[in-house]
Amino acid sequence: MILFEQFTGVILAGGKSSRFGEPKAAKIINGKPLIHYAAVAFQDIFSNLLIVASEEIDSAGIDAPVVSDIFQDKGPLGGLHAGLTFAETPYIFVTACDQPFPVPSLVSAMAAATQESDCEVLVPRTQPYLYPLFACYSKRCLPVIESQLSNNILQINRLYPSVNTRYADREWLEKYDPELRSLFNINTQEDLKEGFR
Repeated sequence: MILFEQFTGVILAGGKSSRFGEPKAAKIINGKPLIHYAAVAFQDIFSNLLIVASEEIDSAGIDAPVVSDIFQDKGPLGGLHAGLTFAETPYIFVTACDQPFPVPSLVSAMAAATQESDCEVLVPRTQPYLYPLFACYSKRCLPVIESQLSNNILQINRLYPSVNTRYADREWLEKYDPELRSLFNINTQEDLKEGFR
């Protein structure tokens, strides 16, 4: 598997998990915490890993530093900002701990397309949905993100018109991940059962 030296794989693990009913990142599935699954997939693709969490996290032996939000209580945008700030690479590929099935061929294709096009964001789009927490971001986004955070504009997609954003549409995504398993998101206990059945 290609290791992308220009990227840090960033896993966000700081959500409130209100719909799930308990902290998702630490939920034990088949003997491993949920966060372990995305981390294992990422460590085969990226030389650098980073976990953004609001508290101590068990990543089940994954060797990755854990950092906290700089802008506290600002939701996923705050986590994205922390990932970009603490990463020592020009780009990050971000996913959330509750998207535990990153398909390596799609992750690699997205990282390669980002580098080749020199865009600042590459985000999946399956009409009418965007997937801002399974996407590539450049450090060049940081000034716009910091402006949004300072003005309490917390929707990640508000960033996109202000930077060089490319969209990965369904047809392109399905070439690398036919079932779009990478985009499966665990919000509820029912989602958990469906994903790991």
